[in-house]
Amino acid sequence: MDGELRILMCMLDPREATYYQPLTEPEIQLGKSLVPVLKLSRVFLKKFYQIMGRSRFPLFTIMSSDQLDTFGGLADNIEGRLGGMIADDLRDLSNKAEEGGDSEYLDRLMKEAAKLEKYSGAGLLLILIHFLPIIPDSDGYKDWLFVWQSQLTVAINNFIQACRGFEIRTPDQ
Repeated sequence: MDGELRILMCMLDPREATYYQPLTEPEIQLGKSLVPVLKLSRVFLKKFYQIMGRSRFPLFTIMSSDQLDTFGGLADNIEGRLGGMIADDLRDLSNKAEEGGDSEYLDRLMKEAAKLEKYSGAGLLLILIHFLPIIPDSDGYKDWLFVWQSQLTVAINNFIQACRGFEIRTPDQ
């Protein structure tokens, strides 16, 4: 997750234009609206692994195979979606803007953001139902998870709104 944040910050920094194609001001603003989503995802994963590392869990579960797959792939899925949004879609949007622009990349960014919210919500539900009941002193963590989910939802919605409000400007404007 730190790597994705570092890549995004380099893309947003005009001094890094030697490696990354320089972004226009509207693209920079769009990229900046993704930073809170990245940071909240990173905080969640770090806190989650910290809590999980302190606890001992039974060797069995009543979770279905699909739920286990969802839970097992939670970190990789979140990191992969964010990495794709940054390395592929945001960079492609910048490249496409030079050619006159296309909403295809904005649509992909919005769809990936919505999938990220849905997937993190599913993971959160599994944590609340299957793991928190067996973690001692988890009341503070439960409250933290609800606040985190609210903040992530707001950050993702802000990013989607930034995508909707994004206007690709041609070099003549």
